[in-house]
Amino acid sequence: MKNKGSSKGKLLKGIARTTHTVRNLFPLSSLGFSLLVLAPFALQWWGLRQMDLVVLVLSYSALALLGFSVLSTVTVALLSHLRLRRLRCKALSLETCLQVETDFALKAVSWLPWVDLRWQWYEPNIAELDCINRSRVLHERVRLLERGQYKNLKRRFFIQDILGLSRIVFESAQLLELKVLPWTGALDRSPLLSAYAGGEDLAHPRGLAEGDRVELRRYNPGDPARLIHWKLFARTRKLMTRFPERAFSKTTKVLAYLVEGPNDDASAAVARVAIEQQALGEDWLFGADGSSELAVDVAKALELIQLSKQRNKEKKTELRQFVSAQRKLGFSSLLVFCPPTQQGEWLEQLRECISEFAAGVHVVIGIDGAPQEHPPKLLTRFLFNANRSDVFTKTELQELLISLKKMGASVDILDRKSGDSYLHSMSDKRELRRSA
Repeated sequence: MKNKGSSKGKLLKGIARTTHTVRNLFPLSSLGFSLLVLAPFALQWWGLRQMDLVVLVLSYSALALLGFSVLSTVTVALLSHLRLRRLRCKALSLETCLQVETDFALKAVSWLPWVDLRWQWYEPNIAELDCINRSRVLHERVRLLERGQYKNLKRRFFIQDILGLSRIVFESAQLLELKVLPWTGALDRSPLLSAYAGGEDLAHPRGLAEGDRVELRRYNPGDPARLIHWKLFARTRKLMTRFPERAFSKTTKVLAYLVEGPNDDASAAVARVAIEQQALGEDWLFGADGSSELAVDVAKALELIQLSKQRNKEKKTELRQFVSAQRKLGFSSLLVFCPPTQQGEWLEQLRECISEFAAGVHVVIGIDGAPQEHPPKLLTRFLFNANRSDVFTKTELQELLISLKKMGASVDILDRKSGDSYLHSMSDKRELRRSA
């Protein structure tokens, strides 16, 4: 019975796929098909039977225009398909949130300017795409929405005449290696990333646990204004920024984990920068949602970051299993990169892991600018195609912060666009209000 049911399901899927392909290759739109039905009817009943010359001329003109549109659209589709077969694409390494041009370009049919040619990424459907016409060549400019790693890329091409009478849709697949990492923004200039592996218990015998801000470097755009050495600026007229000193001895072992969830791209970017800048120290172990594999080197950790969004289809976190399996190896601190939301099971699993680490648990949250005060209204979401699950408010972020503080975790919230600490900016605003 199961074999019969599975074979019947495959047959139905095959029929549906064939029907869909035939419909896409049929060179008439709904408007063109309506014109194909109405024009002969008007020609037969009014044009020829009643000898209405106006209807006669309009019917013949409509049929001639329809035939010309179909011929033009089919010509552009055939030429585009032949040119696609000769194209060879290289491997792509891109970042999310950035608009960049790929090496994919297709020569336009300039002698048929009334036929429009455009395309989109079909599999994977993770990009917003624009076609730029430059010197009669269509160049592809994309903005990636999700990180991931893919072995092939399928594009869907749309050819349509200017009147919308004729339309052809076909797909073209290309074998290439596509790697998409989260955009780092200004996080590489953030002074807080140097404190994640800052010493055993104290970075300095008389200093703070995360390291006193006794070292100086030149000011970079995005550095917090509260860290500027103003007395030195008054003497030398040079902007210098204080930041934590390097620890005398590295942290024994750091266990790091990336939690996948809504709006987690900025948090994944923080994890990427921390790993690339070796902010986790010399002895660390990294894991991420969507994979049971572990990483002890930079290349493998970046691969886990890429695949975390792609593989975690069930939206389940395995933070507790990860900590339980690796805790016996002697890790003294836990560093968790998490999304700015309480959705999912990761918060409860983190609560169970707090007591197992003597050096404490540090949570890092990445955001893209200050969150909204209120969620978008229904009309705004409808007009701008915004999903409620992809938007978090300031109140939700504060509730998450309070929950983490209550369970005893130290928290950092980093703004990817400025590289600044969102918690520091909030404290600066409170100090300004009190002083005013």
